[in-house]
This record gives sequence, structure tokens and C-alpha cells, in this order.
Amino acid sequence: MRRFAALALVLALTGCAAQTPSPSITPVDDKYCAISDSAGFNDDGLNRSVYAALQQLKVQTGASVMAIEVSDKLTVEAGIRKLVDANCNAIISAGEDLTKSALAAAKANDTIRFISVSDIVNTEDSSPNFVALTFNIYQAAFAAGYLAAADSPSEEIATLDLLKSSESKKSVRAFTAGVARFNTENRAQVKISNLGKIDQASQDVVFVLSGNGVKLVDWTKRSDAGALKLVKLIGYGRDWYTDTRNKELKPYILTSVVRVGVTDKVVAAVVDRSGSQNFDLASGQVGLVPENDLPFPRSFGAALDSIMKDFLDGKVRVS
Repeated sequence: MRRFAALALVLALTGCAAQTPSPSITPVDDKYCAISDSAGFNDDGLNRSVYAALQQLKVQTGASVMAIEVSDKLTVEAGIRKLVDANCNAIISAGEDLTKSALAAAKANDTIRFISVSDIVNTEDSSPNFVALTFNIYQAAFAAGYLAAADSPSEEIATLDLLKSSESKKSVRAFTAGVARFNTENRAQVKISNLGKIDQASQDVVFVLSGNGVKLVDWTKRSDAGALKLVKLIGYGRDWYTDTRNKELKPYILTSVVRVGVTDKVVAAVVDRSGSQNFDLASGQVGLVPENDLPFPRSFGAALDSIMKDFLDGKVRVS
């Protein structure tokens, strides 16, 4: 429980925008660059945290910065090549889909420092100038699945994937595995539905894979008058409860699946030249936002400790 409770102390780091540091007196000649995956820097998730790190680096060090996004018109390889040609001293890539290309570019350009920020990627290869910051958000999604099942009196929950990325699909699978663990341990039969839109929600808990709940606000207005029960929401990518855009959703928010302190960790990898690190559920650097208005089931704390132990012992794997 201490690891779980400790997450409350670091929630300020889950937001994408870091505190504005004091600018350096003398600008430097370095140039720091970042490239997002196809979700773009305004995804309210990993990409946005990387962009916030880039802006913090600009203020903190006085370096110039450059940011580009992968799109239908710009491939990963072409984007990284563009940054290499722009004489960037450090190139930060965001997302699993960019990791292998960033590693290949690091091997071909040993004077540039590459920082790959992603969720768990199964690669044993590396390079001296390549730093991998991996956040195993799938472990947090697994825990969210267990929590949703434990908080489902009618044994009906759902997922709503608005991101439709490789990361979100893996998170849905991890969430489903967490539900399966709950069913096995408690001889339950909690069922999962995959929704196409929030208007279809009638389950006890819905895991919504989106950086914020803006697209869901009209649903709360429409459903309040005739709702027979409270449909609880589990957010994804940032703390939905503290996001001011989600004010009308607060009564529905059970928790959120988050990465902790991405921005500060990216800045440290560039400025302090820290090395590769893997952040998991046990370290408290990915996890679930502690309960706010809606309480968790009393048994969940002990269950979460057991889940973390099994992850550490290698008895359970998600990726």
C-alpha cells in the first residue's frame, strides 16, 4: 500500500506542462529537437509531455528548439533525417512506433544524442548515444482492469478506444487481462464490451482511452436526467480529475491511468545526460491516480500489492 499511497505525492508531475523554470543568463549554441508519432504533440499524452520538455529545455538552457510531427506526408525515417540535417545536438522521439528508427539513426549518427520516450518496447539492441526512457503503462492498464472489475456490481464493464493506436490497443489487452485476473481470483464473471461511442455506455465502469474527456462532456448532460445508475470512467494518459476541461465529468471519474513525471525525466536525459531507464508500476512512475470523489473497493489496495509483486517476480507480463 505504501507504493500506491506514494503516487498521490507525485501527481503534480503527471500533467504535461511543467513549472516554468528561470531562464539561463547566457544562451547556448545547442539545438534540441523532438519528433512525435502520428498522434501529434497535442495528444494530451506522451507526445505532449515530450513537447513540454522541449519548451522547458529552451527556457532552462537557452538552446534553440525544433519540433516536427509524423504524418501521412512525413514518415518516421524522413522526419528523423530532417532533424539530423538540421544539426540537432539531441533528438527526442515520442512513441513506440519511432523507437527502432531512432535507434537506427543513433547508430548512423554517433555525434547526436537520441532520447527515445515510449512505453515498453522489446528490443535488446542499443547504442552509446541512444537513451531509452520506457514507461510500462500496460502494467497500470492491467491494474485498472482489476479495479474496474472489482468496482462492478452488475459485472459489466466496457472499453472505449478513441485513440486507436498500437499503444491504446495494447492497453486494452492489458486491461482485459486485469479483468481476467479478478475473475479468476474471485470466481466472478465480469464481462467486457467494446464500445464505439460513449452514448452506448450503460456498464458500471468504462475505460476511455483518450488524453482528455472533452468528447464525453455532452454525454453527461444528456444522460443525467434519465440515468438509472452512475457510469464510472477511467481516464487515460493524464489525470482526468484535475484537468479543468473535464469539470463536468468529475462526478464520474473513478481514476486515470498515468505516466508520472515524463517531462522532468526527458529534461534530465538531455541536460544531466542520464541513461536509459524503465519505469513500472512498482516504482510508482506509472499507475492509477488515487481515489477522489469515488472510493475504491476496500480490497483493492491488497490486490494491487499482489499485482505489483507478481510483475516484479515475472509471474505476470504485459507489453
